[in-house]
Amino acid sequence: MVKKFQLLDSHDLFEYKLITYIFDRDCSVSKKELLENFFVTSRTLKTMIESINERVTVYVNSGDIILFDPYTKCYFIDRKFKNLKINILSEYVTTSVNFKILDSILNDNHITIEKCIRQNAISRANFFRRLKQINNLLN
Repeated sequence: MVKKFQLLDSHDLFEYKLITYIFDRDCSVSKKELLENFFVTSRTLKTMIESINERVTVYVNSGDIILFDPYTKCYFIDRKFKNLKINILSEYVTTSVNFKILDSILNDNHITIEKCIRQNAISRANFFRRLKQINNLLN
C-alpha cells in the first residue's frame, strides 16, 4: 500500500515532516530543537518555514500558519489552524507534482506525455524520472 507522503519530492517531504513535527509537539517547538532534529542551518529553517507559510496560505487563505516568537525562540502553529492538520497535510500531497501526474494518468482519457509535461512545468527527463518513481511505488 502506498502511503500518501511517498508521492512527495524531497523538498516537499522535508516540509511535510517539519510541519508534522510541530503539530505533534502540541503546536509549539523551540528553534533549537528544530535545528538539532532536522540538521539544518537557521537560514534554511527560516526559508522552509516561509515556504510552508506561502504554500499553506493559498489553501487556508488566512495568513501564516507557522509563527515565530522571538522572546521564547519558539515556532508555533497559530491557534486557528490547530484543527486543520489533516487538511494541510493532504494539501501537500494533492499539490505534489507526482500526485498530479498520477491523477492525470488515472482521470484524463486524453492525456499525453507532452500535455502532462506542460501542465506540470517539468522537463521530459524529469517526467520520466517521476513516472519511474510512481511505478516503483505502485509495484
